[in-house]
Amino acid sequence: MLVAGPEEFISYLHFPEEEFLASFGTSTPLVNFPGSKQRMMNRQLLFTLLVVFAIIQLIFAQEPEGFISLDCGLSANEPPYVDGDLGLTYSSDAKFVEGGKIGQIQKDLEPGVLKTYATLRYFPNGIRNCYNLNVTQDTRYLVRAGFMTNDGIPFISVLELRPLSNNIYATRSGSLNRFVRVYFTESSNYVRYPDDVHDRKWVPFSEDELMTVNNTVDTDFDNPYDPPKAVISTAAIPTNASSSLILTWLTSNPEDQIYIYIHFLELQVLRGNETRIFDILMNGIITSPAYSPTDSVVDTVYNKEPLRDLSNNNLTGGVPGFLSNMVSLLSIDLSNNSLSAPHSSIETVKRRFTYSEVMAMTNNFKKIIGEGGFGIIYHGHLNDGQQVAVKVLSESSSQGYKQFKAEVLNHLALIYEFMENRDLKEHLSGKEGSSFLDWPCRLKIAAEAALGLEYLHTGCKPPMIHRDVKSTNILLNEDFQAKLGDFGLSRSFPIGGETHVSTVVVGTHGFLDPEYYQTQRLSEKSDVYSFGIVLLEIITNKLVIDQTRERPHIAEWVRYMLSIGDIESVMDPNLKGKYDSSSAWKVLELAMLCSKLSLAERPNMAQIVHELNEYLLYENSRREISQDVRSKNSSEVSTNTEMAPMAR
Repeated sequence: MLVAGPEEFISYLHFPEEEFLASFGTSTPLVNFPGSKQRMMNRQLLFTLLVVFAIIQLIFAQEPEGFISLDCGLSANEPPYVDGDLGLTYSSDAKFVEGGKIGQIQKDLEPGVLKTYATLRYFPNGIRNCYNLNVTQDTRYLVRAGFMTNDGIPFISVLELRPLSNNIYATRSGSLNRFVRVYFTESSNYVRYPDDVHDRKWVPFSEDELMTVNNTVDTDFDNPYDPPKAVISTAAIPTNASSSLILTWLTSNPEDQIYIYIHFLELQVLRGNETRIFDILMNGIITSPAYSPTDSVVDTVYNKEPLRDLSNNNLTGGVPGFLSNMVSLLSIDLSNNSLSAPHSSIETVKRRFTYSEVMAMTNNFKKIIGEGGFGIIYHGHLNDGQQVAVKVLSESSSQGYKQFKAEVLNHLALIYEFMENRDLKEHLSGKEGSSFLDWPCRLKIAAEAALGLEYLHTGCKPPMIHRDVKSTNILLNEDFQAKLGDFGLSRSFPIGGETHVSTVVVGTHGFLDPEYYQTQRLSEKSDVYSFGIVLLEIITNKLVIDQTRERPHIAEWVRYMLSIGDIESVMDPNLKGKYDSSSAWKVLELAMLCSKLSLAERPNMAQIVHELNEYLLYENSRREISQDVRSKNSSEVSTNTEMAPMAR
């Protein structure tokens, strides 16, 4: 079983195939060590080390397996050596780091300590100290850093990178920290390389309530996670056959989101009329009903959406109101709490209102905050004070009737969250009262909007195509968090093998996919094209269609400017050069890929989300992003990089 946690780190590293060098404290570090003034424990230091790994992109070729194994603190004059237990070659880290001092652990600790832990590199000076490594482009890596417990100056003993298949340990965004990886056995032996071809570290686990069964496994099973034979040849069953097998781990932070991976193989010989069938529950939710393992297939069961542990939080009284805001949370564990409310306010996330209630919340439709072809949008308040927007169809409207009906079905109005900062276009255009968006904020808005689109394409059943992606439909709440709006033109997509649907062409001029326009064949890549145009707006702050330009369409204009090498003219002059050129260039490249004329050449939204998240992490490591929101005349809007799927 694997759950995200601190010691090891799984990261999808992507950078150009070149050596990446970083100056300490000024450029993006591969490995970050806080200075000696900051008191750091092992786990805290490791977390700092690994978070920064998520933003690096490099290239390396060392051992045949692609492993990188560094003995940190080993003298540069010492030759590489082969670890006797693992059979892996470790070499000095000297040529990969330009700072720090080398040392050894205390003599009384050396007996019984692995050779890789006997030496260390410590960092008494500098705010940031960096390792520069080369890894293979477009490859997911397991990154592991090892330390002896330290209560003073930051140091590191061993650094290991292991390539993984890009098809395993998938997440919607970001990377994973290992929480625990165990196998069920009465043995006390850890399992690592060469038993595990990926050199994952499996910890033995047993409990009094569990009985271990084992069998010899000789067959090579086709499972992308490659659980080692030493792991799948043992298993646990309840000591009492009629009891449930319950495993509980407590997290230090109840806000942690957890992915769980469980590997199954039937090891016992069942009689002809016997079948092992059981339900798998995660946080009390049945995720795999009537599951039956077999002796012919190693099966891996995992949760596609992260779990959050809310147990043992001393909750009393009514169900906390903050749970109502967790609209994307699929599984909640409320065990061992005394919640007395018979009904949770979660039920009010989706509800119906009477016409009289709508009149009351809008104060008799007093304040108009928007208009469209469908009718009018009014401002309102729910009984708890929450601000809402109320979209009402105008009796005289004919243009937007179909789009409005697509959103509200048979209802007379649509009530949704009020987006205090209106839409992205308004802030880019510099309207009076709007705020200037700095580069990190623009990047974050793009990543959140992409995540919403990716959810429509892959998270909805059936999948949805928005069909009207544009900057005016990317709405911003009071914290400048982006959400998708206006689903009046959206269309469900076949869930079979079809790659497109044939439909009447609708959308907004300039954002409309040219291939969709010519063929009337709609695909999720049509949304990708539109999103690429939004990215170009974010980068350039130019009109999508400007007849005063020699090349009126923004994609054609940018393509031409790049062809003559005039990159500076492409960037929004209002940014005044306050952006990292590498970050901006990568986003620009992504935008041009999205806006390719050929549908087949465009990336999908999952790839776009991944790329934008990597750029966000890179940008976040480069500078401290402030939280200040000030007026357009004085400064900028900045924001942090917390990510969550947003679609509305």
